[in-house]
Amino acid sequence: GPRSLRGTIVLSTVGIMTVAMLVVGLFIQLLLARAAHNDVDEVLHQRADAAIGNIQSASGSSLTVPTDTLEPGIEVYDADGRLVAGSVGGAVQEVASELATSQREQTRDSPTEDARLLAVPFDTPIGESGVLVVTQDTKPYERSERYALYATGVLAVLVIAATGLIAL
Repeated sequence: GPRSLRGTIVLSTVGIMTVAMLVVGLFIQLLLARAAHNDVDEVLHQRADAAIGNIQSASGSSLTVPTDTLEPGIEVYDADGRLVAGSVGGAVQEVASELATSQREQTRDSPTEDARLLAVPFDTPIGESGVLVVTQDTKPYERSERYALYATGVLAVLVIAATGLIAL
């Protein structure tokens, strides 16, 4: 009868809205993940550029690293892949060492900790070459993504519940 028709309409309306909210939620998560990834890369590049600028202006007759200007989470290697200055510490050290002889700029995620690393080969004005390795903690960025996921979930539940009530 009319009662079962109404129930079918309510159920299908709620069903459609649930699917729509899942799609929207997934889309928001993908956008945020991409934005966070880009933000981390941008921070890595800015820090690398600043450090290399300092090294290039300080290097006189040899590869000189002004340690007072070197932020934590940055390491400088010479052309032979030997650590000249700085420290990244922790579980990312292994990845940093692997990047020490990079021939080209590259980023890598650390397998254990929530960090991303960038290796940038560089030359000093007198022709010395080296590799700068920068690390960036990605936890704060991931935390923002998680909060957005919770907020989207709560919003979705409210929208679906409201849709159900309106359809009744």
